[in-house]
Amino acid sequence: MKNLKILTLSLIFISQINIAQVYIGAKAGMNISSASQMPAVTEIGIAENNISAFVPKIGGNGGLAILFKISNSIMLQSEFVYNTKGLKSKINNTFNDTAITGNWNYTLHYFQIPLMAKYVIGNGSAGPFVEIGAYYAYMLGGTFTKSVSYGTKILTDETTSIDNSFDNDGVKNNKNELGFKIGLGAQFPINGGNIMFFSLRYSQSFTDIYKFETIPENYSKTQNRVFQISVGYLFETTSDETKVYFY
Repeated sequence: MKNLKILTLSLIFISQINIAQVYIGAKAGMNISSASQMPAVTEIGIAENNISAFVPKIGGNGGLAILFKISNSIMLQSEFVYNTKGLKSKINNTFNDTAITGNWNYTLHYFQIPLMAKYVIGNGSAGPFVEIGAYYAYMLGGTFTKSVSYGTKILTDETTSIDNSFDNDGVKNNKNELGFKIGLGAQFPINGGNIMFFSLRYSQSFTDIYKFETIPENYSKTQNRVFQISVGYLFETTSDETKVYFY
């Protein structure tokens, strides 16, 4: 009964929202990603203390964006985008006075649906903005490349595809991801009622990149972390006289 009352009140609230304008367009940009901790470094066959720190993993993002303008300052933006995430490390160390060199590189491909609440600091919906929201992402696939040399001897040099099956260590990638996003940017009217925007966002997953048959002792989550730079262009589909209502 309590949940029913909450749902009823929510529907009443939503029914009062007058979306004066709706914009539809596209966005694209660059991702700079890493993770909250090192993954299972035993995969490359050397000790963790011989792994160098993360280096930026460069990827891309792009897709459809829909903006709901509630007022000149308050807006909601939903997106349907492709994202590449992952993590990367350069190996440059020594062991028993012999150089250990190489790199390893996770590349993960996601279809992602964020929903952002945006507050524009300006007049007439033009100006700088701040935004916060959440997202769901589904992993489409990926690759893991590892290349390690010990002195002049190549220990490993291979690329494998990431699938949804447990490996010999009882580990697989988690295809479903939930997380949050925060950001800032600026938007400008262009060509009449259309909008161009630029944004800088940070996102982090709540969920683990991995799933385990048996969770290791003292294990903590490995979470995706991404800085995202994007530019977008939105076409006005409604005017102040053509209003859209939610009932």
